[in-house]
Amino acid sequence: MTDIELQPGEVVTQVNVGDTTRWSVESAVSGSGAEQTQHLIVKPRDIGLTTSLVVTTDHRTYHLILVSDGEEFMHSVRFVYGHEKRAQPASTPAAAAGPAPTPQQVAGDPPARPHQKPEGKRVAFVEADDTDDGYVVTGTADWKPVTVYSKGGKTYIEMPASVRHKEAPVLFEETRKGWFHHEKILVNYRVKGRWYVVDKVIDNGTLVSGVGTNQTKVDIRHVETRKAVTAVEGQQK
Repeated sequence: MTDIELQPGEVVTQVNVGDTTRWSVESAVSGSGAEQTQHLIVKPRDIGLTTSLVVTTDHRTYHLILVSDGEEFMHSVRFVYGHEKRAQPASTPAAAAGPAPTPQQVAGDPPARPHQKPEGKRVAFVEADDTDDGYVVTGTADWKPVTVYSKGGKTYIEMPASVRHKEAPVLFEETRKGWFHHEKILVNYRVKGRWYVVDKVIDNGTLVSGVGTNQTKVDIRHVETRKAVTAVEGQQK
């Protein structure tokens, strides 16, 4: 099942599917008022199917090709619209050589942490805000996150630049169900460029890509809340 999310405030006028026998497209709505968002829930009835989908709205027309594959799967699809594209940082050699864009630059969220730790060292610092970078990321996937931290009740996960050319992993959260049983549930998140933005603080998360024997995983664990941590070469700030 794939959720195709349209622009907030956009109203669907007609949906046409090439193969209505082996594909179903259902409508759903989230939000309310001016932020009400139309969703199209697409479900194939078998593997190896291909058809076309045309969606007309009061804003534009979407032409989509639907493919049901036994290995590749996208649980959520959304589009970058004109005003969002202008908010993205410019993709230039100079920008690529500099610091990675913060969630504030790409998503308009609270500013990133004010400090930057040099690689291979533990840098002394005292946080002046509620930034918490006490996360440990384990796994060997080539799309392993390069940065994870939480701030303002949200979790920010920065993926490497190479993820743009690969199947994007899906984020799950591990929750306790009873004393001895844990289960993984799909997390609602937004993708802004290379960033995954989650509207909650994640303690135990898992990024998953692929299925079966081709599946790769990366675990994200919250190990501590770091409000004021110091430790490098015996000096403190």
